[in-house]
Amino acid sequence: MNKKKKITPKEVIESTKLPGIEHEFIKYPVSTPIDITNYKKSNEWESERDDSKAYNIIKKNRGKPFIHIHTHPHQTFQYWDRGVVGTLERLIHSTAKTESEGIKKITSLPSGVDLTTFLYCNDMKTMVIAVRNTKTGKVLGYQVLRKTKNTPIYSPTHKDWEKAPLGSFLKVLRYKIGIGLTPVKLMLETDSYDKKRIKALKENNLNIAGNALKEFATKYHIQTRMIPAGGYKANEEKTYFTRKKNLEYKVEAIIILLIISFLGLFLSANITGNVIITMENPTTNIFGRVLLVIGLIYGLFLIRKR
Repeated sequence: MNKKKKITPKEVIESTKLPGIEHEFIKYPVSTPIDITNYKKSNEWESERDDSKAYNIIKKNRGKPFIHIHTHPHQTFQYWDRGVVGTLERLIHSTAKTESEGIKKITSLPSGVDLTTFLYCNDMKTMVIAVRNTKTGKVLGYQVLRKTKNTPIYSPTHKDWEKAPLGSFLKVLRYKIGIGLTPVKLMLETDSYDKKRIKALKENNLNIAGNALKEFATKYHIQTRMIPAGGYKANEEKTYFTRKKNLEYKVEAIIILLIISFLGLFLSANITGNVIITMENPTTNIFGRVLLVIGLIYGLFLIRKR
């Protein structure tokens, strides 16, 4: 009986419609990501989840760690000014936003809201930002954030609720309305982080944005890693994904040719009429074949990446 092919997270993400808007997914260990996007309310700079669907999934897996995946369109020209003033503007006027063509250069970075959500959700151990091509829906790469044992915990665990329901309620209340020094401090720091992202665009200096994430991750003990999809690479400042240039592929092709050419020393009985190496030695013969297989596999891998 043939086993059913397992669908990869990349395939799930790329199969969703409307790649020009942000999407949200929940993934539990050894399971396929589940799309929880509210397609009626999500847009190119902000995703809205289907609260009922998300609640039922989390309730069913209560207490289990999960991976939160959301997408960023690779080419969007709008972003919210996430500062305090920007937030007030949004409450007053729903279309208040800043526009900048440079936003596509920081699409792999989380927003301040992303970081706040990540830290306040105790069961969310990993957050993944998948950058998608706005037209084709293909994934260009991933920004992965992981909590460590030293990452501060802001929300109560389920065991906390059982032991001290009142204290847990007050902790959540403190987060919801910003009472207490710790939540206010975090809100100010994510606000400062967003301002640095905007400053990077205004000054055309992506190092400001890249360093802002590094500093925040170091302070809150968060591991970060950029994983490009096939055919793409991270830019030097680690703020977006860009397609590999043809020259890079040419260099990789030369490496393959050198490997295959080198095999001639092992798979040929003589070179230019002078006997250099004989194939009577079984060890040499096997070694040559192993190198040939490695060269072919590497070549196929590069072709698949393109």
